[in-house]
Amino acid sequence: TTTEIMRWLGFSVGDGHLAKTHVSLYNRNPEYVKRYVKGGEDLWGIKSHLNPDHGSMYTFSSVRLARTLEALGLSGNAPKKTIPSWIYTTPRDQQVAFLLGYMDADGHIGKDHIVLASRSKLLIEGLKALVDRLGLRSGQLYSQWAQREWWPGYITSGTTWKLNVALNKRTQEILGIEVRDKLQYDFGSGKAKGLDHQYFGYDTITEISSGLVAPVYDL
Repeated sequence: TTTEIMRWLGFSVGDGHLAKTHVSLYNRNPEYVKRYVKGGEDLWGIKSHLNPDHGSMYTFSSVRLARTLEALGLSGNAPKKTIPSWIYTTPRDQQVAFLLGYMDADGHIGKDHIVLASRSKLLIEGLKALVDRLGLRSGQLYSQWAQREWWPGYITSGTTWKLNVALNKRTQEILGIEVRDKLQYDFGSGKAKGLDHQYFGYDTITEISSGLVAPVYDL
């Protein structure tokens, strides 16, 4: 894996849908999701297509890609998504990239903290484990009832699980981000310019294979 792959995978866990024959990415901001759509096309060498009836949803019609993500443990619908254990064994910069990708999908900045959200409690528990491994200060999980309109006529409601991560100088240094003000910032919608972290390009993946196994120490 690379930081580029991990960033894309983090986003797809937050704003992606995996089926047997395809993978879809959706975000309410069409210009924003296009960045990850273009990144996915470059990474996997697969063209996507827009689903006009489903807002800004783009689909990669590829059984190969769907099976690859499933083999990586990234399957499951929204309430059942999890963080695969292998994520914790990747190099530190790749773990950070995965977290940033997820933040791009389902994160926003509050007054003095970053909020990570998901319909899956298991996923938020996995993100808390990742946040703790990176040395970031976080609180306890909590839940809220929420209703969301994905596109005209399609509304979902239910319990959303959340995790607050302290937004301090250490967090900004570890994640490589710069918060220029304390305005609320929705990573997905880009409603405010409160966060600045670099976006990067991708090289196409030609093969995924097992690598050497090395001991990992959690000090």
